[in-house]
Amino acid sequence: MTIPTSSERGVPQNSTTGIIEMASLLPLLLSTEQRMGLACTRFVNFIEQDAKST
Repeated sequence: MTIPTSSERGVPQNSTTGIIEMASLLPLLLSTEQRMGLACTRFVNFIEQDAKST
């Protein structure tokens, strides 16, 4: 699993407070991203199955 860089997340790279906030939120973000990734995967699978059945 790749972790997006601060610029990809929309956080200014020169913002030290942003980096500190990111570091403190990292465990939360990772768990949320894993859940979102799982949901997205299921959603894509559902769309693909739906497209095949029509």
